[in-house]
Parts: sequence; structure tokens; C-alpha cells
Amino acid sequence: MACDGINAGAPAHQLCQAHGRDGVVLPTGAATSAEPEPPYKELISENIRTLFSQTTAIDSVSVSPVQRAEFNEGPGWRTCLKASMRSPSDRYNGLKTYMITIQRSKIVDARHAEAEDACDQETFEKLAIAANEAGR
Repeated sequence: MACDGINAGAPAHQLCQAHGRDGVVLPTGAATSAEPEPPYKELISENIRTLFSQTTAIDSVSVSPVQRAEFNEGPGWRTCLKASMRSPSDRYNGLKTYMITIQRSKIVDARHAEAEDACDQETFEKLAIAANEAGR
């Protein structure tokens, strides 16, 4: 099951079983390891070219507040990211939403957000991207 690897007695395990997915957002005050909140905006800004193709022009990027989460691989953080991009032929690709997973202050996963990620319920803040990172 997707909850394997989460301590059976931990609040995260009950949440995981209730939600039936790999990563669950922990409620405020839930017991987890003491991993500090990562500098997620800086991590995303500095690694934007590892998240998206080198040939894609990034028009804008916005992120939601980071949330502590529990994953099969252990505790970490998650944030939703919205990006507006253009293809190498300058065709607008639309506004896309992604789920970014951070563990030990490193981006370990980035994927298209799914309905269960609830990114549509998040608030977003524009993220400054260096000009040399945004263009092609």
C-alpha cells in the first residue's frame, strides 16, 4: 500500500490510509522529524532549468506556501507551482500546475499536479526568476 514506510503509530500513517496516496499534508502540530522548512523559493528559482526544458521560455512562475508532508521515503515538504511557458517556436503552452517535493533541502520530485494534490485550493505568490533562467 502507498502508506508502507510511514510509522504505523504516527498521525501521518492514519492520514495516509485515509487519503490512500503517497504523500499527505500533515496538519499543524503533527509529529514529524525535525527537518526545518527549506528555502523553497530559492531552491525552485535556482533549479528552474532542471525542472523545465532548456529551450522553453518561462513567462512567469508562482508558488504556493510550502507544507510539511510525509512520503514513503520519509518526511519532507511540498509546494504547488504554476508556470506560464512558451515553446521554442514561441507558441504559448498555457498555464500548467506542478507538484514539487522537497526533502533534505533538495528538490527530489516534480510532476504535473493531480486533483488529489488540491493545488487549486492554494494561494500563489509570484516567484522572481533571474532573466538568464527565464529566457531561452
